[in-house]
Amino acid sequence: MPALIKPGDLIIHILNVGHGDAIIVGLPARNEDERTYGLVDCYKGTKVMKYMNKLYENKTKKRLEFICATHPHGDHISGIEMFIRNSDYCPREFWDSGFRHA
Repeated sequence: MPALIKPGDLIIHILNVGHGDAIIVGLPARNEDERTYGLVDCYKGTKVMKYMNKLYENKTKKRLEFICATHPHGDHISGIEMFIRNSDYCPREFWDSGFRHA
């Protein structure tokens, strides 16, 4: 039976982190071992990190292509620092909305 998800597919993981947001984007790749990910918002860093570790479990190289902070509210960004400070997951790019916290 062929795999339902192919390496060239874009994959969106919307995580249940309570009253906040965390979305992991699986980027298309030539083969599954080369798939990398991006992170859009991150409320509960520990929970998201566990999920991310599972995604990278059998991969030779861990890398976050980007982190996107949609806006500076705690329920969207409170877990991002955990990824930025982690040498395995420090993103290649950081996208910020430019909004100030009110």
